[in-house]
Amino acid sequence: IYQEERKGVLMIPQKAVKREVGNKFVLVKMQNDSLQRKTVKTGIRSGRNIEIVSGLSEGDVVVIEK
Repeated sequence: IYQEERKGVLMIPQKAVKREVGNKFVLVKMQNDSLQRKTVKTGIRSGRNIEIVSGLSEGDVVVIEK
């Protein structure tokens, strides 16, 4: 079943997205190796990945906790 298709989107693993009090965020590794919490807005899900509509830029290094 074909549901939806979007081109040119930013996708990350769903397990990278955390939730706290209704907000979604990810941890991003900065150039000085510190971690910064960035609030994100998500879109469609595809398997194990989720679309990031806003809050991240291409090239951001997202931390995925095991």
